[in-house]
Amino acid sequence: MRQHRDPAGPASRVRDLWLLTVDERPRLAVALGLSASGAAVALCQPVVVNRIISALADGASVAPGLVWLLVGLMVTGAAITGTGDCVLAVLAERGALRVRRDYLASVLRLPMWWYTRHPVGDLVARSGSDVDTLKYALSSGFVDILGNGVLVVGATIALVVLDPLLTGVVLALVVASAAVVAVASPRIRRAVREAQDGVGRLGAAIQQSVTAMPIVRPYGGTAQAEARAAQAATGAYRAGVRAARMQAVVAPVSAVVAQGSMVALFLIGGWRVARGELTLADLLSFALFLSMLVTPATTVIGAVLGLQQALGSLDRVREVVDVPRAAGTDDDVAAPVRAGAVDLVLDDVGYRYPAATRTALEGVTLSIPAGSRVAVVGASGAGKSTLFALLLGHAVPCCGSIEARLPGEQTPHADLRHLVGYVDQSVHVMPGTVRENVTAGRPDTPDQVVWDALDRVGLRDTVERLPGRLDAEVGEGGAHLSGGERQRVAIARALAGERPVLLLDEPSSGLDQDSECRVLAAVDAVARGVTVVTVAHRRSTIRSADRVLVLAGGRLVADGTPAEVAHALPHDRFALPEV
Repeated sequence: MRQHRDPAGPASRVRDLWLLTVDERPRLAVALGLSASGAAVALCQPVVVNRIISALADGASVAPGLVWLLVGLMVTGAAITGTGDCVLAVLAERGALRVRRDYLASVLRLPMWWYTRHPVGDLVARSGSDVDTLKYALSSGFVDILGNGVLVVGATIALVVLDPLLTGVVLALVVASAAVVAVASPRIRRAVREAQDGVGRLGAAIQQSVTAMPIVRPYGGTAQAEARAAQAATGAYRAGVRAARMQAVVAPVSAVVAQGSMVALFLIGGWRVARGELTLADLLSFALFLSMLVTPATTVIGAVLGLQQALGSLDRVREVVDVPRAAGTDDDVAAPVRAGAVDLVLDDVGYRYPAATRTALEGVTLSIPAGSRVAVVGASGAGKSTLFALLLGHAVPCCGSIEARLPGEQTPHADLRHLVGYVDQSVHVMPGTVRENVTAGRPDTPDQVVWDALDRVGLRDTVERLPGRLDAEVGEGGAHLSGGERQRVAIARALAGERPVLLLDEPSSGLDQDSECRVLAAVDAVARGVTVVTVAHRRSTIRSADRVLVLAGGRLVADGTPAEVAHALPHDRFALPEV
């Protein structure tokens, strides 16, 4: 599905929808064949009816074969229609599955900064309602246009043969309705896009409110959250009404074509029969062929409108799919590394977030030998999180370089991300089991490794008491665990990965004194031969480090032992805990 379109570039075209069907072309060809066969069978029915009526009008007996032929054509047509509908339904679901897979693959590989600027609820809505809108275009849309187009052409030829004058009147109505649809289609597309955006904003509002409920409810913010979600719902409603009004303007066009054609048939056709210019059998045959023109033409109009709706949804899906993926996200990062101890070397590293007016990190040069215990300190906004994001590979430096080297070697490791374990202060716990959280993408990790990691953070006894033990569900966001337990599960995840570099964002945050001692002891145990870099706020964390880095305004302003840094810099200026 990736078509490498600039998200700010031109809107999607029908050709882009057609390209999405490339893997389903054989099944689409079957559906088109069934549609064409059904059209051919339908076109034969008026011819048989004409012969039966002509025979009755002449007073002759009707051959039983003609009657059975007519019945056979109707049954065959119904069977073809049913089979075609089944093929199209499967085709629609397969197409939606493919689009959702491509969308999911893109969502999970976006640059990290992108997630902070787009609500999660809107991303979910795009994979739901927007992809559902695409289903019709990925299956029935093209088949309806092409299959019914064949029926329209065949019926038109038959009508011209029967009565050119009456056919001209009917075609004038069809052409006029097509012109109305052509003018209205772009506006309908914009209206549908706005409606889908409104649904996305509603999903984002609900997701944000539910996520914040542990804070919202104690502070009495439920009514405010409800009002915010209701405002988003109202916006979605208004956008939906605008889209419905645009579609309501076009919908009567089909009725005008059908009713106008029948009026023309009765008035002009009856007049021509009365004058002897048209036989009754031909008039009835004309009526049957007319229904085969009007009904398919109406279906084609509906298909065109459906494609316009799908194009609006495709724009929203492609806004995510066409975002360049973060560097290296297609690699198997979770593979075992076993690279041994490594030195970290940063050379004149700088970084600026997209659309930011100032650099978040600038001119950072340092070398961290293997096995070091480094504490990174500084005020909020100093650049600590940015430094970690670069070390984790979440972002690529705008200038300079970051390398991991085996001690004594100058050649950098191929990918720093394969070497880094991470425990963040937000304590991300994934829905699933204890085992899945500790192994984190390494399902083949032996249970003994998992138990050892849990033991080192003081969680073994707790997990052994849980129903299912390692297979116990932790709940959404780790809801079945306490705050301290969630923190230790995250640390166990880093320990089980056995990475030679550990990044810790104040790992003992939120723990009681006993749990803190256990966690710090576990970090001390694993630190032998491992490079540990910690964002530190507590004195105990800083004192346990053998080196302290001080960041201020995105620059490295101090580098030394805890005592040297404490002596050289004022605590109040750089938000340093007293050591």
